[in-house]
Amino acid sequence: MAFSPCGQRLATAGEDFAVILWDAQTGTAELVLEGHIDSIRTVSFPAEGGRVASGSGDRCIRVWDVTTGASLHTIFQGTPVTWVQFSPSTNRILASAGYDAKCVGEL
Repeated sequence: MAFSPCGQRLATAGEDFAVILWDAQTGTAELVLEGHIDSIRTVSFPAEGGRVASGSGDRCIRVWDVTTGASLHTIFQGTPVTWVQFSPSTNRILASAGYDAKCVGEL
């Protein structure tokens, strides 16, 4: 799970193959982001907060729009993804790690 930079949203994910975006104040589910075909192991917001990235056992990283729920990017990693993180200095660089691979890429 991860809080958005402003603290207003919480992203959770897990065995149901979906990222759920919650209103952190009320505990209300706002958006369900679906598209992964395996459990989701990591989520991360960039500093600007308009997107969220998710990494899954399906070997994909997905970047989602947190307003519309649209999938903006799908990146095939090659191994199950265990960690994703946006660079704090630019919202366009995303680092990831998996069982035997690491990747840094620009969106």
